[in-house]
Amino acid sequence: MAAVPPAATATRAERALGPRTPIMFKRLLWLSIGIGFGFGLSFWLVRLVKEKVARYAPDQVSADLAGAVKDLGATVKAALADGAAAMREREAELRDSLNERPSSGR
Repeated sequence: MAAVPPAATATRAERALGPRTPIMFKRLLWLSIGIGFGFGLSFWLVRLVKEKVARYAPDQVSADLAGAVKDLGATVKAALADGAAAMREREAELRDSLNERPSSGR
């Protein structure tokens, strides 16, 4: 098996610019980009997790639950009041129609 000369295995950048210096620069560039991206992503994830933990903390959940129960009570009271008003109105209509009907003479 014949040995491959180093010039044949070199990349175009290595042949144009000389030995290993540009390759190391590219590697350092991408390493620093990766480190920066990882660092920024870790801060973003920490902030996201802290927000979720604060949202589901027991005191926050109990405050949200208390507000929901109060709103539910107000909604039920309003629905009952509307139902009672509609019932009185319908009852008045029925009584009026009963009073307007001619008597059968029995």
